[in-house]
Amino acid sequence: MNFFTRKFYQVYLEWLKAFSSDDAEVSKIQYFLKTGKELNLDDPKTFAEKMQWLKLYYYDESFGKFADKYQCRQEVKERVGEDVLIKLLAVYDSVDAVDFEKLPEKFALKCSHGSGFNLIVHDKSRLDIEKEKIRLEKYMTQNYYYKFREKIYKDLMPTIVVEELLEQPDSCELIDYKFQCFDGVPANVLIKAKEDGVCKMAIYDLNWNKLEGDTSCKKYFQGELPKPDNFEQMKDVAAKLSKGFPFLRVDLYSINGKVYFGEMTFIPNGGAKDPLISKLNAIYGDLIRIPVHNAACLLFGFILVCKRLIYVLEPY
Repeated sequence: MNFFTRKFYQVYLEWLKAFSSDDAEVSKIQYFLKTGKELNLDDPKTFAEKMQWLKLYYYDESFGKFADKYQCRQEVKERVGEDVLIKLLAVYDSVDAVDFEKLPEKFALKCSHGSGFNLIVHDKSRLDIEKEKIRLEKYMTQNYYYKFREKIYKDLMPTIVVEELLEQPDSCELIDYKFQCFDGVPANVLIKAKEDGVCKMAIYDLNWNKLEGDTSCKKYFQGELPKPDNFEQMKDVAAKLSKGFPFLRVDLYSINGKVYFGEMTFIPNGGAKDPLISKLNAIYGDLIRIPVHNAACLLFGFILVCKRLIYVLEPY
């Protein structure tokens, strides 16, 4: 894609975000800018295409309780028990209500209604509270739905959740284990960890064999990471949490042999990116079964059938 084409579509995307309610068109342009490819929603095959289809035609506002950082705690408790939940310190409905004086020296603060709305505090004495309040106010006034047009976030009420800060006992950086699951079946785990001071990622299969990364991926973890002692338990937690969803990424942590739940992600990167390893785009795509969930899905399927019938019956 040349410079002028990219600029045109970037301007067009900003116009769409500001004035259009056409979620599919916004998603098509976002996908094109990220991948350079046209998005096939009529007959999705790859993981990325099916992520976009699920985002637009399946995951609606009724799934919000699983994406909400506070409400999902109850869902996790019911599915796997509360032992995996990080200790809850406080819940606030506004920035003004946050009582920083009563919070411990270390904590993790999250706004419940989106992704990346976090404040990680390792030393409260060094925190510029007024500056962070301004940042939190910005988070609280955003509707995350508009970033990627994910309806799952559209009706979420902003809430501030404060949890105990997880830390590795050996003072190493926290390792994030992101299980890629397909209707209750984990396929592999994407690891996010630091190497030489840089945040990198790698993918391991369920036998803890690291998959070879694409040569174009500059931030693929080059070393080997030790398999957690409780890896079997982590797989079990991920399987139970993801049951009933065509795809779900379950983020977990392992601290001192104990499993902790991080979050559930339905559409990684809003569906705008292909998987970290390119060959997984087709493999993951084959693992996703497009569900018939509601009238919109039924109509979509009916249109596809009609298109194929017209093609077959067309005279030569």
